[in-house]
Amino acid sequence: MEKLLLVFSLSVIVGQAYSCCMPQKLEGQIGMSIGLKNNGTPLAMTAFYDKWAMDTSIGRGYLSGTIYYGRYPTHQEVFQDINLGKQYELSYGRCTVSPLLFDIKPVGGKYCMPPSDKIMASYKGLPNDTVDFDMYLIQFPGGQMTMSLTTKDCAPLSESIHTTEGVFNMGFMGLTEGITDPSVFEMPQACKDLQPSRKKREVGKVPFIPSI
Repeated sequence: MEKLLLVFSLSVIVGQAYSCCMPQKLEGQIGMSIGLKNNGTPLAMTAFYDKWAMDTSIGRGYLSGTIYYGRYPTHQEVFQDINLGKQYELSYGRCTVSPLLFDIKPVGGKYCMPPSDKIMASYKGLPNDTVDFDMYLIQFPGGQMTMSLTTKDCAPLSESIHTTEGVFNMGFMGLTEGITDPSVFEMPQACKDLQPSRKKREVGKVPFIPSI
Protein backbone atom coordinates (compact mmCIF):
# COMPACT_ATOMS: atom_id res chain seq x y z
CA MET A 1 0.00 0.00 0.00
CA GLU A 2 1.50 3.30 -1.09
CA LYS A 3 1.54 5.77 1.75
CA LEU A 4 0.76 9.42 2.05
CA LEU A 5 3.24 11.94 0.72
CA LEU A 6 3.88 15.15 2.54
CA VAL A 7 5.72 18.06 1.01
CA PHE A 8 7.25 21.20 2.36
CA SER A 9 4.98 23.73 0.79
CA LEU A 10 6.87 27.01 0.75
CA SER A 11 7.69 28.29 -2.72
CA VAL A 12 10.05 31.13 -3.52
CA ILE A 13 9.93 33.53 -6.44
CA VAL A 14 13.47 34.67 -7.13
CA GLY A 15 14.02 38.39 -7.71
CA GLN A 16 11.28 39.75 -5.42
CA ALA A 17 11.46 41.33 -2.00
CA TYR A 18 10.44 38.98 0.78
CA SER A 19 8.07 39.67 3.62
CA CYS A 20 8.67 36.52 5.68
CA CYS A 21 11.56 34.05 5.94
CA MET A 22 11.30 30.91 8.06
CA PRO A 23 14.04 29.89 10.53
CA GLN A 24 16.54 27.52 8.97
CA LYS A 25 16.08 24.81 11.60
CA LEU A 26 12.67 23.89 13.01
CA GLU A 27 11.10 20.85 14.63
CA GLY A 28 7.76 19.98 16.19
CA GLN A 29 4.61 17.98 15.42
CA ILE A 30 2.03 17.99 12.63
CA GLY A 31 -1.63 16.93 12.63
CA MET A 32 -3.33 16.34 9.30
CA SER A 33 -6.75 15.53 7.86
CA ILE A 34 -7.23 14.41 4.26
CA GLY A 35 -10.24 14.03 2.01
CA LEU A 36 -9.62 12.23 -1.30
CA LYS A 37 -11.39 10.81 -4.31
CA ASN A 38 -10.43 7.15 -4.66
CA ASN A 39 -11.73 5.92 -8.03
CA GLY A 40 -14.73 8.18 -7.56
CA THR A 41 -15.33 7.10 -3.96
CA PRO A 42 -14.70 9.54 -1.09
CA LEU A 43 -11.83 8.50 1.20
CA ALA A 44 -10.94 10.13 4.51
CA MET A 45 -7.60 9.78 6.27
CA THR A 46 -5.97 11.27 9.35
CA ALA A 47 -2.27 11.53 10.14
CA PHE A 48 -0.37 12.44 13.30
CA TYR A 49 3.34 13.10 12.89
CA ASP A 50 4.86 13.27 16.37
CA LYS A 51 8.23 14.25 14.89
CA TRP A 52 8.77 16.88 12.21
CA ALA A 53 12.20 18.34 11.52
CA MET A 54 13.31 20.72 8.77
CA ASP A 55 16.81 22.07 8.12
CA THR A 56 16.79 24.39 5.11
CA SER A 57 20.56 24.98 5.37
CA ILE A 58 21.09 21.40 4.14
CA GLY A 59 17.80 21.02 2.26
CA ARG A 60 16.46 18.12 4.34
CA GLY A 61 13.19 17.28 6.06
CA TYR A 62 11.92 14.40 8.18
CA LEU A 63 8.59 13.19 9.53
CA SER A 64 7.67 10.22 11.68
CA GLY A 65 4.15 9.30 12.72
CA THR A 66 0.97 7.34 12.15
CA ILE A 67 -1.54 7.41 9.31
CA TYR A 68 -5.09 6.15 9.89
CA TYR A 69 -7.15 4.69 7.05
CA GLY A 70 -10.40 4.39 8.96
CA ARG A 71 -9.45 2.61 12.19
CA TYR A 72 -6.30 1.03 10.78
CA PRO A 73 -3.02 2.69 11.85
CA THR A 74 0.19 2.52 9.82
CA HIS A 75 3.54 3.87 10.98
CA GLN A 76 5.43 5.92 8.41
CA GLU A 77 8.72 7.76 8.10
CA VAL A 78 9.23 10.43 5.46
CA PHE A 79 12.63 11.69 4.27
CA GLN A 80 12.69 14.78 2.06
CA ASP A 81 15.66 15.77 -0.10
CA ILE A 82 14.75 19.26 -1.23
CA ASN A 83 17.96 19.68 -3.24
CA LEU A 84 16.97 16.74 -5.44
CA GLY A 85 13.25 17.54 -5.34
CA LYS A 86 12.47 14.04 -4.05
CA GLN A 87 10.67 12.45 -1.13
CA TYR A 88 11.17 8.96 0.29
CA GLU A 89 8.47 7.21 2.34
CA LEU A 90 9.23 4.16 4.50
CA SER A 91 6.51 1.79 5.74
CA TYR A 92 6.71 -1.90 6.60
CA GLY A 93 10.40 -1.82 5.67
CA ARG A 94 9.58 -0.77 2.08
CA CYS A 95 10.71 2.56 0.69
CA THR A 96 9.12 4.43 -2.22
CA VAL A 97 10.30 7.63 -3.89
CA SER A 98 8.23 10.42 -5.45
CA PRO A 99 8.85 13.95 -6.72
CA LEU A 100 8.11 16.99 -4.60
CA LEU A 101 5.42 19.34 -5.82
CA PHE A 102 7.51 22.24 -7.09
CA ASP A 103 11.00 23.66 -7.06
CA ILE A 104 11.87 25.28 -3.72
CA LYS A 105 14.69 27.80 -3.94
CA PRO A 106 16.34 29.09 -0.74
CA VAL A 107 17.22 32.73 -0.18
CA GLY A 108 20.34 32.84 1.95
CA GLY A 109 19.62 29.31 3.14
CA LYS A 110 16.04 30.16 4.16
CA TYR A 111 12.62 29.76 2.57
CA CYS A 112 10.83 33.06 2.15
CA MET A 113 7.41 34.31 1.15
CA PRO A 114 7.04 37.14 -1.38
CA PRO A 115 4.73 40.01 -0.28
CA SER A 116 2.60 39.53 -3.40
CA ASP A 117 1.34 36.22 -2.01
CA LYS A 118 0.00 37.73 1.24
CA ILE A 119 -3.80 37.91 1.31
CA MET A 120 -4.59 38.87 4.91
CA ALA A 121 -3.23 39.54 8.40
CA SER A 122 -5.05 38.71 11.64
CA TYR A 123 -4.62 36.84 14.92
CA LYS A 124 -5.57 33.52 16.50
CA GLY A 125 -7.05 33.20 19.98
CA LEU A 126 -8.85 35.72 22.17
CA PRO A 127 -7.70 39.33 22.60
CA ASN A 128 -5.92 38.63 25.91
CA ASP A 129 -3.96 35.69 24.49
CA THR A 130 -3.27 36.02 20.77
CA VAL A 131 -0.87 34.88 18.07
CA ASP A 132 -0.51 37.32 15.16
CA PHE A 133 -0.24 35.69 11.74
CA ASP A 134 -0.16 36.39 8.02
CA MET A 135 -1.95 34.22 5.46
CA TYR A 136 -0.52 33.59 2.00
CA LEU A 137 -2.13 32.22 -1.15
CA ILE A 138 0.18 30.04 -3.27
CA GLN A 139 -0.85 28.68 -6.64
CA PHE A 140 0.83 25.75 -8.38
CA PRO A 141 0.07 23.42 -11.30
CA GLY A 142 -3.03 21.42 -10.40
CA GLY A 143 -4.14 23.38 -7.36
CA GLN A 144 -3.60 26.09 -4.78
CA MET A 145 -2.97 26.44 -1.07
CA THR A 146 -3.21 28.88 1.79
CA MET A 147 -0.52 29.00 4.45
CA SER A 148 -0.58 30.85 7.77
CA LEU A 149 2.70 31.89 9.43
CA THR A 150 3.35 33.87 12.60
CA THR A 151 4.03 37.53 11.92
CA LYS A 152 6.96 37.83 14.32
CA ASP A 153 9.07 34.74 13.56
CA CYS A 154 7.51 33.38 10.34
CA ALA A 155 6.79 30.01 11.95
CA PRO A 156 4.18 27.83 10.15
CA LEU A 157 0.79 27.51 11.86
CA SER A 158 -1.40 25.81 9.27
CA GLU A 159 -1.79 24.87 5.63
CA SER A 160 -4.81 24.07 3.49
CA ILE A 161 -4.15 22.52 0.08
CA HIS A 162 -6.71 21.96 -2.70
CA THR A 163 -5.81 19.79 -5.70
CA THR A 164 -7.59 17.59 -8.20
CA GLU A 165 -6.79 14.72 -5.80
CA GLY A 166 -8.62 16.21 -2.84
CA VAL A 167 -8.29 18.52 0.17
CA PHE A 168 -5.49 18.44 2.74
CA ASN A 169 -5.42 20.38 6.01
CA MET A 170 -2.38 20.57 8.31
CA GLY A 171 -1.66 22.11 11.69
CA PHE A 172 1.84 22.66 13.11
CA MET A 173 2.30 22.35 16.89
CA GLY A 174 5.02 22.50 19.53
CA LEU A 175 7.58 24.17 17.28
CA THR A 176 11.09 24.96 18.51
CA GLU A 177 14.14 26.31 16.71
CA GLY A 178 17.13 24.02 16.25
CA ILE A 179 17.47 20.29 15.56
CA THR A 180 17.94 18.10 18.65
CA ASP A 181 18.93 15.00 16.67
CA PRO A 182 20.43 15.67 13.20
CA SER A 183 20.67 11.91 12.57
CA VAL A 184 16.93 11.85 11.72
CA PHE A 185 17.86 13.13 8.25
CA GLU A 186 19.93 10.01 7.54
CA MET A 187 17.85 7.72 5.33
CA PRO A 188 17.73 3.95 5.99
CA GLN A 189 19.37 1.62 3.51
CA ALA A 190 16.06 0.74 1.84
CA CYS A 191 15.73 4.40 0.79
CA LYS A 192 19.42 4.93 0.02
CA ASP A 193 19.16 2.13 -2.54
CA LEU A 194 16.73 4.34 -4.49
CA GLN A 195 19.00 7.39 -4.52
CA PRO A 196 20.91 6.58 -7.75
CA SER A 197 17.70 7.62 -9.53
CA ARG A 198 18.72 11.29 -9.58
CA LYS A 199 16.83 12.33 -12.69
CA LYS A 200 15.19 15.75 -12.65
CA ARG A 201 11.77 15.36 -11.11
CA GLU A 202 8.59 15.62 -13.11
CA VAL A 203 6.74 18.92 -12.97
CA GLY A 204 3.13 19.31 -11.92
CA LYS A 205 2.84 16.53 -9.36
CA VAL A 206 0.32 16.96 -6.57
CA PRO A 207 1.63 17.14 -2.98
CA PHE A 208 -0.06 13.89 -1.98
CA ILE A 209 -0.18 10.82 -4.19
CA PRO A 210 -1.82 8.02 -2.20
CA SER A 211 -2.87 4.86 -4.00
CA ILE A 212 -4.88 2.30 -2.07
